[in-house]
Amino acid sequence: MDLSPSKVKPQQLRAEVTATNILESTLYITETDKVPLDKISVLDVSKKSGYSVGAVYRYFSDKQDILSRLFGFYIKKVHSSCQSKLIEFPNTGNIRQLSILMVDHYLNDFHGRNIKTCLTLFRLFARYNPEPERLAIAIDVLIEPLSNIIKNDTTGTMRPLTPNQIRVNLRGLAQMARSPFLEQDPYSYTSEYRVFFIENCCLLFGKTTFTSES
Repeated sequence: MDLSPSKVKPQQLRAEVTATNILESTLYITETDKVPLDKISVLDVSKKSGYSVGAVYRYFSDKQDILSRLFGFYIKKVHSSCQSKLIEFPNTGNIRQLSILMVDHYLNDFHGRNIKTCLTLFRLFARYNPEPERLAIAIDVLIEPLSNIIKNDTTGTMRPLTPNQIRVNLRGLAQMARSPFLEQDPYSYTSEYRVFFIENCCLLFGKTTFTSES
């Protein structure tokens, strides 16, 4: 998924870092400072990021341009933090432990967010991003660590999946986590949903002979 600013296509690390810092600062303003989206200004973003207003405008055409890219940036960040956890997952861990790790990662993150703000950002992303359907690609950062977990599994509970099969399964995982949250489904906040989600994750990535109670 291309999260590069619309006015400048960063080709160098320095430019990419600047654009990322601007988005990170905007996310901080909305989530930590709890400033309503309609009250945020480019000046606020400039002050929080430490870049001049001119520098912000070099990478983003206006406030709407920044906000329309914020949801994709947030999703990419959530997947990246899950990637770090998977890299550290031990080869002695079984499929249920892996499923709990992934499910709790996404549920805890989503449930800790302001749903109204996330929903507004999602709608802006879908409306102004030229390829909103490519949002799902961000989760592909989990393919390599999951492939390594399967390859190095010593428990015999992981299903031998190819990278393409992992990619398809990850799409299902992402939908189970994100859709109920954006739909504001109360069921997604229950312990019953968490257990059901974990069971489905076990089915996606585990051997059929392995049960969630094993």
